[in-house]
Amino acid sequence: MKPGADIEGIDRDVAAGEPRHLEVWLQQLRPALMAFLRRKLHDPADVHDALQETSLRVWSYAAQSEVRAPVSVCFHIAGRVAIDFARAKKRAPYTEQPDALEQRVATEPGPERSASAAQTLELVKEVIGRLPPGCRHVFLLSRSNGLSNLEIAKRCGVSIKLVEKQISRALRELREHARVWEGE
Repeated sequence: MKPGADIEGIDRDVAAGEPRHLEVWLQQLRPALMAFLRRKLHDPADVHDALQETSLRVWSYAAQSEVRAPVSVCFHIAGRVAIDFARAKKRAPYTEQPDALEQRVATEPGPERSASAAQTLELVKEVIGRLPPGCRHVFLLSRSNGLSNLEIAKRCGVSIKLVEKQISRALRELREHARVWEGE
């Protein structure tokens, strides 16, 4: 709905510029404002909070200046409030329930696991670095760049069969070294 559009059920007899009639306008616009905010915000709790914030800002605006087009003013302010709520969510993404946050923290790797993963990554880089240049290039195009075997074959000017063999060789080397690492 466009701000300022005709809204069914709005009492057109209430004087637009009268602050004392602002509450009547807000009550009559409430369903339309709720629908507008629901499209902008996805969390029902945010929608109700945004409607409350919109009402407060409309009252503040009306106290400072004459409201000639209350419908437009209300929808404009509601749009700004929705933007503010979305920005606040981006700045504070951890507004989840405490249980959900604790569960997420519990599943994240600890320092030991992170150190072990970093060490394994270094060993993998070392094994890949020792591969023959052609094999290493094909493997990295496959795994790092996400290219298909056909794309790699075209790019390198080789057959798909050779690409498959090079990738298999690299994976075999990594598997062999993984057995050694696990045995340590």
